[in-house]
Amino acid sequence: MFTPLTPIKAQPVQGGAVTVRNAAQLPFGSYSMVQNVRGKHPNFIKRSGQRKLHSTADGSNEVLSMYQFRKTRVDETHLFAQMSDGDILEATNDPPTVTTGAFGSEAFDGSANQIPASWGVQGDKLIMSNGVDQHQIYCGTESYVDKFIVYRGTAAIPDIPQIGNDYSVRVRNHRASEYAILTSLGTISAYDCVYMCTPVPAKGFGFIITAANTVVCSAGIQYYNSVSGWVTVTDFADGTASGGAPLAIDGNMTFTAPNVSENDEKDGLIPRYQFGRSGFWYRLAFDGTLSKPVYIETVTFQSDFQNIVNVWDGVVPYAVEVMVEFEAH
Repeated sequence: MFTPLTPIKAQPVQGGAVTVRNAAQLPFGSYSMVQNVRGKHPNFIKRSGQRKLHSTADGSNEVLSMYQFRKTRVDETHLFAQMSDGDILEATNDPPTVTTGAFGSEAFDGSANQIPASWGVQGDKLIMSNGVDQHQIYCGTESYVDKFIVYRGTAAIPDIPQIGNDYSVRVRNHRASEYAILTSLGTISAYDCVYMCTPVPAKGFGFIITAANTVVCSAGIQYYNSVSGWVTVTDFADGTASGGAPLAIDGNMTFTAPNVSENDEKDGLIPRYQFGRSGFWYRLAFDGTLSKPVYIETVTFQSDFQNIVNVWDGVVPYAVEVMVEFEAH
């Protein structure tokens, strides 16, 4: 006598992979292992494949490591490839766009014989170590400044200025209702200026304007060293100017990043302490009095890959030992 088999009904694919039970104990629709699929309740989707990012080989150059630098405070990403010749290249196009030429432009020119780099992010700052060069730090193209002080003086500005309106918190967001006030700010000869502090040497500052300046004049940016005092940056270009008026439109003030004095403080930019913050300070000044009103909503800075240098944290340490020498009479 023939006994028909029990009909098996189709079951939807759902539930996920169950690895704690024997496969024979699992109900229909369950899996003891899955490959090349991603659980997306109540079903699965196939994992995306891979494709080349650029179609032209870079000679005999090979990729040692890759890293995507993504910030949390601003919408900014960078895809880097560490190459065997010591360079770090930034992708011209982000995936899945295929670049027909080389991978991208050179972001860092490193030494030979590197090992695959270690990458990490601390406070929207990229840290990179390749085993050969000094450890590198990179802040990208849009990082908020640490300090933004509008200084309005009545006498010569001291070496360590103290007065001023601190708008740092207001310019570190994109809220139009919060802004720094530069209304009727005078000239540097009248002891008026703006101080900006960054955690690493900058090569430019970006400004979003809420109320534009309309007075035709010139802007300038300076950095500090211990011998010459405030020194004017080179290759300065004002992308905020319109019709001869600075801070008239949203844009960047760019310049060549000054060299950092690691061993000799008289040669270049040095870390400096003022307004309760130790960092790299810049001074923005004008040769004419700005119009009324002038409001700055957001201030950011740009940087290159550069060596990590010591910057005092602003905490005064206690003396380890004190000795007093005197002659008996």
